[in-house]
Amino acid sequence: MKRFGLFKLILVFALPSLVSVIASGQESWEKYRDEACKSFVERSNKVKEEFKLASYERWDVRQDTGKLIFSDKGVPKVIATVEFVGSWSSISNTWLWAWNNPSIVPAMKKRVEKVKTVGEQKMFSELTTSKWSSDEEYSWTITGVAGHILGAKSAYRAPYEGGSGFMLIFDIEWAK
Repeated sequence: MKRFGLFKLILVFALPSLVSVIASGQESWEKYRDEACKSFVERSNKVKEEFKLASYERWDVRQDTGKLIFSDKGVPKVIATVEFVGSWSSISNTWLWAWNNPSIVPAMKKRVEKVKTVGEQKMFSELTTSKWSSDEEYSWTITGVAGHILGAKSAYRAPYEGGSGFMLIFDIEWAK
């Protein structure tokens, strides 16, 4: 009985501190997320405008080369070096990090492991939980956070039946 009393005493004094730490961590995540996204979106928009990424009739990604190719009438216009950051399912409304997606070749997801490491260090569950409920807009937000952490130049959403793949652009140039 004395042990139970001691447990209750510890719980009474420790619980408010624990709640405060959890709330502080959530505020910390929200602040970090918002600042990271803002920084990344500013950089990303410049790249999208410069290379007119929304204007091409076709895009193709090659996992064997890590290249995302934008083209018109079969003629390549812009070539980017990319890696997958994650995917969003419109069927289950979930986000899946690339580091836990077996359909992505290892070379196309090696940098995103660093995002998970940062999440572990800062205790941000959105960066360490492999799959969780999300909508497409928040998937863009998470992509922005990853882009910020990894120093990517921009991001691209590749729609497919049942969802979208999100890629980070690390290098980009006009096709020759």
